[in-house]
Amino acid sequence: MGRPVERGDTPPPFSLETLQGEVLRFPEGFAGRRGVVVRFWSATCPVCEGKLKDLDPVAGRLAGTGVSFVAINVGQDRGMVEAISRKLGVGFPLLVDGSAATAKAWGVQTLPTTFFLGSDGRVVDKLVGDADAAAFEESARRLVAPGGRP
Repeated sequence: MGRPVERGDTPPPFSLETLQGEVLRFPEGFAGRRGVVVRFWSATCPVCEGKLKDLDPVAGRLAGTGVSFVAINVGQDRGMVEAISRKLGVGFPLLVDGSAATAKAWGVQTLPTTFFLGSDGRVVDKLVGDADAAAFEESARRLVAPGGRP
């Protein structure tokens, strides 16, 4: 496992497939964005599905601001992620990290873990574990607020 990615760090690159078969590459696939929110989650995590659903309204409210949202499933196969996607109906891409290689490279130790990356690709904020929707939205809004304040 890699050293945990922390505030101020530039996370390692990744290339992961969406459920639609598109390969998303970080950081080049997000160039020109004001920020990127990356959530690591798993179906084996008791709170992850509910917390994933909680992100959808925030992503909707920040649509058009230049912030991208992605959720990386850790350790499950595509079929399981597809079933959860149908159940939750979230509007942002779900990526499959079946081998957990990306989670390991980023040093993710607890699920869910969410990284908020600025336009330069560095971590602006990080939420680990069962953070509430208000904390998530506050961190996401920092990516588009002048001076990094919501």
